[in-house]
Amino acid sequence: TKPTPDKNTSKTKPKTKTNTAADIKAEKERIDALLRSTKDKNGKIIALPKDKLDKADKSSKTSKTDKANKADSKILKTTPSMPVVALPTPTPKPVLTRKQVLEEEIAREKAALKSAQTQLMIAKKRGNAAQIQKLTTMIKDRELNVQAISRELSR
Repeated sequence: TKPTPDKNTSKTKPKTKTNTAADIKAEKERIDALLRSTKDKNGKIIALPKDKLDKADKSSKTSKTDKANKADSKILKTTPSMPVVALPTPTPKPVLTRKQVLEEEIAREKAALKSAQTQLMIAKKRGNAAQIQKLTTMIKDRELNVQAISRELSR
C-alpha cells in the first residue's frame, strides 16, 4: 500500500497581504478626508467632477507621514479606479415670497372648494344624504380656510 500524503502538508496556503495597523489607519484617514471634501454644507454627499476628486485626494495625502503616503500609494495602485459620473446641476427652485406662498395656498383652497361644491350638487341630485352632510361640512371648512389665509395675507 502507498502512504497517503498528509492533507495539511500537501496543500499550500495562498499568501495574502496582511494590512498593518498603520496601513489601515492611513487608508481610513484618506477615506475620511475624501468624504469631508465631498459633502455640502448640509452634510449631504455630492458628486465631484474627476479633477476636483483628484485634488481632494491629493490634499488629503499632504498631511500624512511618508510611511502613510507609501501605504496609500500601494493601496491606490491595487485599487481599480471607478469613473466619476458628473451629475447635472439641478435647476434651483424659485424662492417665493410670503405673499406668493399665501396666494398659491388660497388658489389651492379655492380649487378644492369648487370641486367640493360640484360634488355636493351631484350628491343633491342623487339624494345621497350622508354624502350631502359630509360635503357640506367639507365646504364650510374650505371656506373658513380661505378666510383665514386671506386674513394672514393682509397682515
